Amino acid sequence: MRYAIVLEQELFMKWIDFFRVNKDSNLRLFCFHYAGGGASFYYPWAKHLPENIELAAIQLPGRETRFSEPLLKSMEAVINALFEEFKLLLDKPFVFFGHSVGALTCYELTRKLHDFSLKLPEHLIVSGCRAPHSPFRKKAIRSLPDAEFMSELMQYNGTPQVMLEHRELLELFLPIIRADFTISETYQYLEGNPFRCDITAINGREDSTVLQSDVQNWNLHTCLKFKRFTLPGDHFFIKSAQREVFDIISGIIEDVRRKHA
Repeated sequence: MRYAIVLEQELFMKWIDFFRVNKDSNLRLFCFHYAGGGASFYYPWAKHLPENIELAAIQLPGRETRFSEPLLKSMEAVINALFEEFKLLLDKPFVFFGHSVGALTCYELTRKLHDFSLKLPEHLIVSGCRAPHSPFRKKAIRSLPDAEFMSELMQYNGTPQVMLEHRELLELFLPIIRADFTISETYQYLEGNPFRCDITAINGREDSTVLQSDVQNWNLHTCLKFKRFTLPGDHFFIKSAQREVFDIISGIIEDVRRKHA
């Protein structure tokens, strides 16, 4: 009965899309999308990650299945709303994976869970992102005119070519990514104690958007184990080095599952 209640909640959640539900699984993986992205980016991952987990992704408003909803432009607004839904899903151990601003989002959700003395993720996997206490070192672009904004955006190498070639798609896409960049560029870190959960940081060797030292600084946010992997590729190495990313995540999943076997 308990699982039936939880399953019903999962199917009707706005903030969390479940791509694989498995009542026999003892672990969930929650993925947090990058700026301008959506939950659907992680849908194909179900084919490549261990089958004995439940796979879900966070869906921010204003895109994909939530396109008609107002965009959010602050981390505080995102976390406060997401927390209310997520705290219903603490009946199983879980792991967080976040890329770029998604890494900051899963860090802040972990902080919120910590502040309310709730269950924390077994492992925090942060990808392509500076540590939360590290300053935002890039040029702020959220308020630039469209042409300049797109020019700056190109260095991230994540905008699909089809959007660049079709003005109608671009007009739909720009408000979304501007809102997400606003979340990232206005993010303010509030000092807190390191978490009692393992952290793994992954970055691209040729990623010009984040300093290597700022990635390493994630080690200051755990009092347990920290690992770091540097993979070939730029900011979107999660696409170009996808096999390596899957191997890292799968290894972490197996370690956590053995712990709870």
